[in-house]
Amino acid sequence: MRQAFRIATLVSISTGLIYLLISRAGLTWADIVISIHKIPGWALALFVALSGANLALGARKWLIVLRTTAPGPESGPGLTEAMLTSALGELLGQVMPVQAGIAVARSLASHLNIGPSLRANLGTTLYEQLFDLIVVGIAAVAGVLGLVLHAGALGWVPFILIWALGSMVLSLKLPTMLAAQAYRVGRLLGKPGLISEIQNTSRSVSALSTVPAQLAVLSMVRYLTNLLRLVVLLGALGMWSQAIPAMIGLPLVQIIGVVPVTPGNLGVTEWTWSAVLVSSGATIGKAALFALAARVVNVVALSILVLIFLGYQIVQGTTMNWSWREK
Repeated sequence: MRQAFRIATLVSISTGLIYLLISRAGLTWADIVISIHKIPGWALALFVALSGANLALGARKWLIVLRTTAPGPESGPGLTEAMLTSALGELLGQVMPVQAGIAVARSLASHLNIGPSLRANLGTTLYEQLFDLIVVGIAAVAGVLGLVLHAGALGWVPFILIWALGSMVLSLKLPTMLAAQAYRVGRLLGKPGLISEIQNTSRSVSALSTVPAQLAVLSMVRYLTNLLRLVVLLGALGMWSQAIPAMIGLPLVQIIGVVPVTPGNLGVTEWTWSAVLVSSGATIGKAALFALAARVVNVVALSILVLIFLGYQIVQGTTMNWSWREK
């Protein structure tokens, strides 16, 4: 009962934030529907394609982590299967933290005895997404430095290099940092069972020390697909002039999105986008329209991709095979 009340409260807050944004912007639901309906077909197709590439990169990262830490895997989920569950997870991320949504979706297969456990999926999902967080965090730092120093068009080149090099260096250090922290926690708590578990985790992290460069590169390319999706949607809504400010503000929106204030951060993300765009010269109406359209178009793109992946499974006559066999 208490949990139901909490969920109802958070949903009410989300709904209230969306209502306030629409009211403050002087929009109606009809305005939002019309603006989305006017998005050109080429823009929607390109957005879906970029979303597919984004999912493929994230799924590939997860498979690298899973196969590195698994005990001699010879078979397991294929890329299409991993992309399908990632797409379902991001849809769940509209009502819960996206990291948890992806882990839950990836674990649906385990309840059918055809995939890794929820615990394994949660741990590997959080680990591979740490590299995304590093890339986003360094991008935020580089963006702030560029704004403070009033970088021009070519002046952004050094800050892009800071982003690329900083992301790679920190990513390479991540496994060692995590292993050291796991050891310290084990010694501090002094619980035999917990120490054993932490040592197992440390060994897994040590095994992952061979792949951080791959994960870093995939995360950086994935971040670039997010930037391209952003530009495509801005162009489709006739907001080309906001492309650079929005690209600089993207890390801020993503970092805030990590903290689950409301289900799927509904309302919070939209207000954050509106603040970013208004601060760069957009009207509140245009900013709110973009923020709301971005949510809807993303859900539509993910839904299309889920149908495509499911259709591929049916055409190929395959079932999801997430079993792991010893060599």
